[in-house]
Amino acid sequence: MYKLGSVSNKADTISTNDRFNRLGQKLSIPVLLSERLSPTILAFSTIIPTITYIGAYRYVILPRKKRRLKERIQELREENKEFIVQKKAEALDAISLMERDVEKKIKGERDRNGEFRVWCD
Repeated sequence: MYKLGSVSNKADTISTNDRFNRLGQKLSIPVLLSERLSPTILAFSTIIPTITYIGAYRYVILPRKKRRLKERIQELREENKEFIVQKKAEALDAISLMERDVEKKIKGERDRNGEFRVWCD
């Protein structure tokens, strides 16, 4: 994990404190950007890293995540293809078994009353 500290201007200098955290280890690196206080340096030291991060996230990291997700979904579909076909066949068999009973009930109701009623409990 990477954390960028805020840009500060202590004693007419511009510096930043970069912090890195990885597997419980913490590393802090202070960086002196300028020995004099300059609005141009201050603006560029905040704008350029922000734009770089946003661009990298939007055009590199996010597309990579989406591509990996699509690949993973495709892999899972291929792995489970036979299982899905088997379950679909079982469901169709169950439906055909239920259709026979329902047809018998409908026929019996029509024979008794001339009409049929289907109740759902």
